Amino acid sequence: MTEIADLVGERLTIGLPGPALSDADIRLFRDTRAAGLILYRRNFETRKRSPTMLDRLDDALGRACARIDRPRGRADRHDRGRGTTIFPDNLAVGTAGEEAFAARRGLIEAREMRRLLGWT
Repeated sequence: MTEIADLVGERLTIGLPGPALSDADIRLFRDTRAAGLILYRRNFETRKRSPTMLDRLDDALGRACARIDRPRGRADRHDRGRGTTIFPDNLAVGTAGEEAFAARRGLIEAREMRRLLGWT
């Protein structure tokens, strides 16, 4: 039977303060049972270091993080000029009423994340 803490943890997504993973970060993921990791510009010091950080987290937890997210819209303002495309926020994309806009944006963001993580 699944514990309530597991059910809550499956819905948690946590951001890390920098490009290095500390023991405290690992404890936070263990204690909260968080299933997701949100990546910010501050997490990408080098292309080689980010995958190492993610692998270390997965190894320490004995499981893979289920989700990797990248902030968009207002949160993207911190990334300007740092190798990622700045898109209008989700409200603007939805208001445009063109599914192709959202699909194309998703494709571009996926390519950028693969490049930033060194998965190309």
